[in-house]
Amino acid sequence: MKDWLNKKRLLAIGGVLVVVVGMLVGVFLIANQGSFSLVSKAGPTATPRQVEISNVDSESFTVSWISDTQVSGFVKYGESPSDLKKTISDDRDQLSGSVGLYTTHYITVRGLMANTDYYFVIGSGSETYKDENEAVYKIRTAPTVSAPESDMISGKVVMADGQPVPGAVVYVEIEGGVLRSAQTKNSGVWTLPLSLTRTEDLSSYVAYDRETTQLNIFVQAAELGTATAVVTTGNDSPVPDIVLGESLEVVEDVGEGATSSGELQQSRLEIVDGALAQRQLTVAAGTLVTVINKDEENHSVTAVGREFDTGVIGGGSEGSFSAPDEAGTYAFYDSVNPDLEGMKGEILVIAQMVEETQEATEAAELGSGFGDIGGSYPEIDEAYEATLSVKLVTEIDPGENVATSTPEIKIAGPVGQKIKITVHSDPQTEEVTIGEDGEIGWTPPKELEPGEHTLEIEYQDENGVWQKIVRSFVVLADEPTTGQGGLPAFSATPSATLTPTMSLTPTPTATGSATDSGRATMPSTESGVPESGVLTLTLAIFMMGVGLFAGGVVWQYRLIKRYSS
Repeated sequence: MKDWLNKKRLLAIGGVLVVVVGMLVGVFLIANQGSFSLVSKAGPTATPRQVEISNVDSESFTVSWISDTQVSGFVKYGESPSDLKKTISDDRDQLSGSVGLYTTHYITVRGLMANTDYYFVIGSGSETYKDENEAVYKIRTAPTVSAPESDMISGKVVMADGQPVPGAVVYVEIEGGVLRSAQTKNSGVWTLPLSLTRTEDLSSYVAYDRETTQLNIFVQAAELGTATAVVTTGNDSPVPDIVLGESLEVVEDVGEGATSSGELQQSRLEIVDGALAQRQLTVAAGTLVTVINKDEENHSVTAVGREFDTGVIGGGSEGSFSAPDEAGTYAFYDSVNPDLEGMKGEILVIAQMVEETQEATEAAELGSGFGDIGGSYPEIDEAYEATLSVKLVTEIDPGENVATSTPEIKIAGPVGQKIKITVHSDPQTEEVTIGEDGEIGWTPPKELEPGEHTLEIEYQDENGVWQKIVRSFVVLADEPTTGQGGLPAFSATPSATLTPTMSLTPTPTATGSATDSGRATMPSTESGVPESGVLTLTLAIFMMGVGLFAGGVVWQYRLIKRYSS
């Protein structure tokens, strides 16, 4: 009997030891959940990768990243790391009025105070993420300084088959400046004000040569791929089409840009050692193209369809031709040496700029500041708007649906530029002036009725030519009485309340971190990221251990009771 009892006691003691070991293992798993392989992973494909902070200015900054699968994105921010009460969603959500799922995420935080520290966490999918050091991101806005003369950069991102790429993030880096970025529209077109690039210490705007400064461009389109481009400021408006999966390098000057009304734009081609230094050229209709023959042999630049022809250009001489008036792509060759492959190329002709009308001239002579130019101007081609000094910063695709009756319109341009803003079909007109920061925000004084509206931005440029930018949009009937209801405006503000319907658990880690200076570098192409974990398996082991321990105690009690009896 005594041996039997000793064996039972040993079994009970062994059971207790197993329970204790199980509990210790559970504690170990809890402490090492990020590295121990038995812990189940919580949606690593939603984890932000290649987090970048760009467009840091006195009142705004942009946060962008990519995820492996389509998830919603948002940013929670505030002036204290423990008080992140404000939430803002993806820029596209601000336009559509609903939460979308994306693999490229682009969020602009606006309406901030100058020279102030802000803190934020990134929301991607059902989780929020801190920086790589498990700290809340920190960024400092720039001080307020007078903006320089407006200078815009633009371009288009396409697939290899020429199809536009919407939603891609385009990063632009200029020496001595913080990172700039823009997101492509549905048409693949992107624009950004290069002149508003801050210096690395944010104290002023970067000074650069507007013809020869090199720009490094990186395009991030998540699962669709990436692309790079190197251009100069002399050929950045527009940048030649950037094709995903390819590298573009254009460092030759492609033109002097638009001149005053009645004059032709100028561009040039150079022939060196029997070949063109640049075989592709983008110009406006009617552009005067100069061809410089630095070779010893005779050459020509002749359109295959005979739309233009320089005639024979002798060695060391120059010739010229005018680009066709009709937009399109025109192939050309050397009619003197038709077999020279290096002399074959193509010219992309875009729509000519809007010329000055009689009505605008009369208005200017009367000194009214703004003339009634009505419908005298056709709608400006989107690709050509990049050549204008005044820009529509708020991205509005033609016929786009907006979910507020009081949309905020952002406009950039030269400081002191007078602008006339009109909204039809509920006519509202107001004259405004570009402020010292080079931008101005405008909201219709009266709420817009649901339905289609047309926005017209009119101004007189430095040459006395009246220009017009036109956009159409549709105001949805959802909560039209406020600009801050369940659906957001064009531009996000600190009071925006659009929040994805998800639970927030700020624990996992994301790559990338903000610095106090606001400086960001070109995005890395490395994909390695830390993986987040959950305690599901560990808690199960812990509960099982507790159950075994309780069972062991009960069993031991029964043995003691039986022995005592």
